[in-house]
Amino acid sequence: MTRPFTRTTIFMLAGLLIWAANLVFTYVFAALACARGFAGMRVLGAGIVPFAILAATLVSMVAVGVVLWAGWRGYGSARRHRGDETDRFIHYVAVAAAAFSLVAIVWNGLAVAAVPTPSCAP
Repeated sequence: MTRPFTRTTIFMLAGLLIWAANLVFTYVFAALACARGFAGMRVLGAGIVPFAILAATLVSMVAVGVVLWAGWRGYGSARRHRGDETDRFIHYVAVAAAAFSLVAIVWNGLAVAAVPTPSCAP
C-alpha cells in the first residue's frame, strides 16, 4: 500500500503543528494588542488578550483532540486487523505527538488564566 508522503507527514505532525500555530497566535496577538493600543479593551467582561488566547486555546484543544481520536482509531484498527507495522507506527506517532501537544496547549492556556495580563509599556 502506498501512502502519500506529504499527507502522512502532516498527519503525524498535526498535533505539533497545531501547538505551534497556537503559540504563534498567542504571541503575535499579544504583541499587536500592545502595539496597536487595543490591549485594554474588554470582551464579555474579560480583557481582549486573555479572552482571545483562551478562545484560541479551546479551538486548538478541539483540533488536537480530533487528531488524537483519528490516530487512536487508526492505531486500534491496524492492531485488530493485523495491519502492517508502518501503518501502526504512523498512527502511534500521531497519537503520541497529539497527546504531547494537548498537554502543552493546556499548559500554555493555564498560564493565561493564572497570570494577570501585564500592561503594555509605552
